[in-house]
Amino acid sequence: MADKMIGMIVCGELGLLSRCLMLQPWSVTEEQLLTLHTCDHISLLRSTSNCSDVNNLETMSSQFDSIYFHPSTYECSLLAAGSTIKLVDEICKKNIQNGMAIVRPPGHHAMQNEYCGYCYFNNVALAAKHALNAGMKKILIVDWDVHHGQATQQMFYDDNRVLYFSIHRYEYGTFWPNLRESDFDYIGEGAGRGYNFNVPLNSVGMRDNDYMAIWHQLLLPVAYEANVI
Repeated sequence: MADKMIGMIVCGELGLLSRCLMLQPWSVTEEQLLTLHTCDHISLLRSTSNCSDVNNLETMSSQFDSIYFHPSTYECSLLAAGSTIKLVDEICKKNIQNGMAIVRPPGHHAMQNEYCGYCYFNNVALAAKHALNAGMKKILIVDWDVHHGQATQQMFYDDNRVLYFSIHRYEYGTFWPNLRESDFDYIGEGAGRGYNFNVPLNSVGMRDNDYMAIWHQLLLPVAYEANVI
């Protein structure tokens, strides 16, 4: 709470919010979703829209890892993915220089045909795919969430146009999502070999200096070499 209050005070004193262009929320289209997700994936989530049968929602939720369906999950997911794509589209069109999409639900655990970890549509992956389709040549995705975004990794594992870099707790595979593919030696395959970087943290209690070392000694050199910044 203290951090949030400090952030609000800083924004107020510097007038940062008044200098920002506020984009209206935007729903993703089915055509955009189909660039990475399957018809079945979309249809199943659509079936939960405005569903008042709690038992049915719980039964459906139990089929997936850390997923909970609500009658508004589908609509919220459409807005989260669509707003992220809208932001990237505005940047690609040079209407804005940069931006931040503050959206929920998150997306980096959402696979092509499976919901996972509170994620339904892969927001960042869909936005990256949109940018590629719009003519972008190189994209860097930096995933600094505490969990490994295994689904985003899978989306571009063989694509050398997207450099995926993830810093996450791993603890030798004992930390969720408990996947072998979250370790450092999963580096991509085919054309994407060498474009997937995992920095699995096996110790707890990392501090700011540890993260700064990772950013300066690993991320920045890799990003410059790959010509993505």
